[in-house]
Amino acid sequence: MTTTFLRQWHECDNEATMDLKGKYRQFKEWQLNPFHYTQNQRDTVHCANCGTEFTANYCPVCGQKASVGRINWETVRQGIMLLWGMESRSLSYTLLQLLLRPGYLIGDYLSGRRQISFPPVKMLVLVTIGTLLIDKLVYFLYPKAEEVVSNDTRFSLFNRFVNWGNDNPGWFLLAVSCLFILPTWTTFRHAPQHAQHTLPEGFFIQVFMSTLILMISAFVTLTTPWLTCLIPFYFVVAYKQLFRYRLWGTLWRLFVCCMEAFLIFAIILYVVEIISTGHAVNTDNTITDELFIIAFFGIVGVVLAAIVNIINKRTAKHAVKS
Repeated sequence: MTTTFLRQWHECDNEATMDLKGKYRQFKEWQLNPFHYTQNQRDTVHCANCGTEFTANYCPVCGQKASVGRINWETVRQGIMLLWGMESRSLSYTLLQLLLRPGYLIGDYLSGRRQISFPPVKMLVLVTIGTLLIDKLVYFLYPKAEEVVSNDTRFSLFNRFVNWGNDNPGWFLLAVSCLFILPTWTTFRHAPQHAQHTLPEGFFIQVFMSTLILMISAFVTLTTPWLTCLIPFYFVVAYKQLFRYRLWGTLWRLFVCCMEAFLIFAIILYVVEIISTGHAVNTDNTITDELFIIAFFGIVGVVLAAIVNIINKRTAKHAVKS
């Protein structure tokens, strides 16, 4: 009897494992291609907007839907949903994709499949508004103690920038994320997927990533600070899905990316502070000393980029040969 029970339990366990594997396989297939287009319109339609006759879902001349008719309550609902980004390219569905398939979604957008995504910059603005509302609500329900203002006179412009960022988290996060545009371009420009991507495309990569980080920040505000660890996790997942390096290749390249972004930030910080104040940031140094520091940061960044570029070229050639 015991042997029969163990056999049945083992068979059930195998079935559960196979079921989980099947669901995971379906999930991976959905990540790679979640969209299926169908031709619903069969009869010839006379476009109410431009007068063109066609047999498709949308007018090929002006783009108006074939199903447009008299105004009814459904039209009212669609108009309200359109205001909040809930039309055909749904904001909520795009945000769900950003959570479940971040790199693939960004890759679709870069490849020209833009009709499937809510407009990225508009999405960032709306998510920023939502994040601010959540912060205000949580602060109203659970007031916090006043933060201590630093009296450090160094990096005064940077402190003002941070204060501005507290009031404008979306644009602040995008500004910081833009530091990754050039490092991402230099580090991943020979990747198996989206090789030779351009700097403007890099801007939209960071728009999507900024939106993702804002969403995680909202979850952190509502739940627990421990969810902050999702930010580096999602960076790794997004870059791995987008550029299709393996895990280790994505990890060390992303680490180099962060180092280069930090060097760019340090150079900008020192240069802007010296130009605005007319003296060295550290009173113990002269402007010449800090210009040497800036030059050192620049040289380290160039050397890092050159080394990574050589490694990436050799890796790409090896992948082509194999």
